[in-house]
Amino acid sequence: MEHSRGRHNPYLVKTAGLFSILAGILSLAFVFYVLVVLGSYGFRVQMSSDSTALMAWVNKHTFAYSILWLHQIIFSILMIPVPFAASQVFKQHQSSRSSALATLSYLLGMVGFILMLISGIIFFASSPISARAFAHGMESARLMYDLFEATAMQLRLFGEIMISLWFLGIGLHLVRKNSIDMFGWYSFVLFLFTVIVAMGKSYNVFNWEPFLAIILAFTYVWLGWLMRQKVSRGL
Repeated sequence: MEHSRGRHNPYLVKTAGLFSILAGILSLAFVFYVLVVLGSYGFRVQMSSDSTALMAWVNKHTFAYSILWLHQIIFSILMIPVPFAASQVFKQHQSSRSSALATLSYLLGMVGFILMLISGIIFFASSPISARAFAHGMESARLMYDLFEATAMQLRLFGEIMISLWFLGIGLHLVRKNSIDMFGWYSFVLFLFTVIVAMGKSYNVFNWEPFLAIILAFTYVWLGWLMRQKVSRGL
């Protein structure tokens, strides 16, 4: 038992687990904010494909729109340390190959959340400026907005894929230890669904990102709970 505890810092893991739970709750608040709060101001998800309508709306509701991306920034900051902490309790077998896979897995997760952070910062910084310039008759503002929006969106989608690869790494470890582990098999399904959603969004075929956001929110809460439980049990 003591040897098991010595392999990781329990305070780091429990704190990161709490961060993951808080980030999951924040993600649910993000979805609620988009659909309910911003919806009450006239915002519609379909506006994301109509930059003219979106910029006109953002110019009128700059503060409300900025809070949206502030949610994503805070969420990303909370989650950046979680992959490393999770790797302390979801360890692979002690072979060099498994250790390398575990390291790659948590690095992918950290990169994913860093990309989400950069995406949120781009939206937070560029959208109000572009909308204000467009409202003052600068036609080039629309091109500038489209460029920043496309860059930030691709960073976010790529980040989501990196995060799903991290979950896939956790799933592989859990299934190796227990072939019927629920979270392990769930991670496989989550990876496939994330790739489908990201591809559909990238090629503008369908937009299932709100559904993915809800699923990921519950996943972060579940992961945080598992991390804290494993530390409490000395696993």
